[in-house]
Amino acid sequence: MNTTWKDALAYLKPEVPESDTALVMKLSEEDSPVLRNLGNGLLVSYVVDTGERFSYVQTRHLRAAGVTEDELHRAAIDNLYGLAEKHLRVQPYGDVFALFMEGSFEASVMLLDTVWDVSLAKYVRGEFLVAVPTRDVLAFGDASSPGVPERLRGVVDRVLTGEADHPVSNVLFRRRRGVWEPSDA
Repeated sequence: MNTTWKDALAYLKPEVPESDTALVMKLSEEDSPVLRNLGNGLLVSYVVDTGERFSYVQTRHLRAAGVTEDELHRAAIDNLYGLAEKHLRVQPYGDVFALFMEGSFEASVMLLDTVWDVSLAKYVRGEFLVAVPTRDVLAFGDASSPGVPERLRGVVDRVLTGEADHPVSNVLFRRRRGVWEPSDA
């Protein structure tokens, strides 16, 4: 890795169920990417932008630097906040809003508590309901607003039709007390 773990960005990924029969590559613990399970079907991974691609921070990188996973997580969240400060914008579409941020980290904005609790709070009266079908699509609305769940499901269906690039989830998430939970909406 040409750059250090300190340059990592938190990057949201789907958890692959154990029942998934797709070809799985087995890696040693040292070569495995560092992952944090959010307990809701999503994982946080950590990537460094090398200019040409993203490189995953692996366990061996942390061990070589003498860094803990918690230190990596804090740095990667701080770096994601920095990216959001420069690039985050919200576009309204009636009672649903699209979030834009450079095309690879939109879904990862779910990890930025202050963005939801402060910056985006003006867009909803109740709880947030969010769709993150791919890494570059995040749409949200007020969970208590009639029609919002249906519109967000429509976003998921449109985006995940065919071969979606970097899929994240076909589930809607509701933010309750600062935690994202799969929604039955």
